[in-house]
Amino acid sequence: MSDAKKTLYDRLGGYDSHYGTDDGGYVLGSYLFPTPVGVGRFEVLGKFAAARFREGITSLDADYNQKTTELNLNYVIKQFNARVMMFYKDTRFDAVKVNSKQVGVGIQVQI
Repeated sequence: MSDAKKTLYDRLGGYDSHYGTDDGGYVLGSYLFPTPVGVGRFEVLGKFAAARFREGITSLDADYNQKTTELNLNYVIKQFNARVMMFYKDTRFDAVKVNSKQVGVGIQVQI
């Protein structure tokens, strides 16, 4: 990955600037229920991602793998102009970092 891309996404998309090599990918699936409920429709979304971090810049930067599972329940309003979401996110590491779990609620509005 180029340095420009690494700098742009550092700490935003899971990239770790302490490693010379990082790669991964994800699978995402969602289903928007066709029947309206009130002013919107419900959507379920699932995502699984895996990443590998290698070639640390110091001897203290051990190689590690990261796996993330995310489940969302969204209420989509006016063709994706707004949504209310509930999510669960489970991030696991095989070394270096501590596993984490998150549960949250969010609101998104597009103008």
